[in-house]
Amino acid sequence: QVLPKVLDIDNALWFHASANVIVWLDSYIGRYVHNFYLYTDEFHGRMSAMPWDTNGVFGGYTDGQRSPTTLTPWYHETNVNRPLFSKVVQVPKWRERYLSHIRTILEQEYRWDVIGPRIAACQNLIRAEMQKDPHRLYTMQQFADGVTKELTIRSGWFSSRIPGMKPFL
Repeated sequence: QVLPKVLDIDNALWFHASANVIVWLDSYIGRYVHNFYLYTDEFHGRMSAMPWDTNGVFGGYTDGQRSPTTLTPWYHETNVNRPLFSKVVQVPKWRERYLSHIRTILEQEYRWDVIGPRIAACQNLIRAEMQKDPHRLYTMQQFADGVTKELTIRSGWFSSRIPGMKPFL
């Protein structure tokens, strides 16, 4: 086949499995098909996908959906405008590997006992700088509450509901 000669298939499968599990709708799988790079690995001569701007994950960006807390693994499977996904999962062995990657993420990473301590460490790392930032997007109370509670963020005419991390998981 031609595709494995020009695309790192396993990288593409991990990329899509990750985007699906973390509900990264502000990405290739969302309406705007953006916030990622395709770059050519000169050594192997194949393209790889690399995420960029993942601030809208875990329900932070809804892409117009009411409450996106989960996606079917086959989100956009037949969408001809998503060939980086739709073409790859047509091949049975790649389709199975994609599902295997989703299982791996869910079993090894997407658990509160793994993610909870990481969130706490990140909050501890940035808390002092957040407190000093006069342009931060969230109050310090929202910064704390967002781990366990759904937030409603209002800015002028715009309002957004963001699920808490623990309930989201």
